[in-house]
Formats: sequence, structure tokens, C-alpha cells
Amino acid sequence: MSKDHGTGGPPPPHRFGEGEPFSVGLEEELLLVDADTLALSHVADEVLPGTGLPRERIDHEAFLAELEVRSEPAGSVGTRSASLPRGAPPRPRLARR
Repeated sequence: MSKDHGTGGPPPPHRFGEGEPFSVGLEEELLLVDADTLALSHVADEVLPGTGLPRERIDHEAFLAELEVRSEPAGSVGTRSASLPRGAPPRPRLARR
């Protein structure tokens, strides 16, 4: 067998299991729409301060018509999903300007 590893040299040693354990978080993507036209409403920068959540838990995405709500990290999918409300109510509508 050849020990030729190509031009990159030998593969690096694996480090599996040496770092911090994995954690699981959930993200919910919310589109902001105009109540009358249902067109996207690019107002995330105006909505964010009124949420009362820190920026590590809610922020806008690439477009100002989308918010991303993030959960606290948990050690497993079961732990994180157990904290979700069953049959969550619909999101409230934003006040009209």
C-alpha cells in the first residue's frame, strides 16, 4: 500500500469527542406583512425594539420583512422540544401605522 497522501500531506488527527458537547436550538422565521395588502412589510428594524427580547434571541434576517426568533440552546432535541407549547396560538397582528 502506498503512503502517498497527495500534495496536502497526511490527514490531520481526528478530534471527535474532545470539544464541548453539541447543543440544540430552534429558530422560527416570521414574515412581516401589511395587514391590508398582505405584501411584505420591510419594518423589522421598527418592530424589534418593541419585542423586549435581546438581539441574541430575535433579530432580522437579510431582509427587513423577516424576523428570526431563536430559542435558548439545550442539550438535546427532546429537552428543547419538550419546552414548546402544544398548539401554539397564532402570532398577533402588528398595530397599523
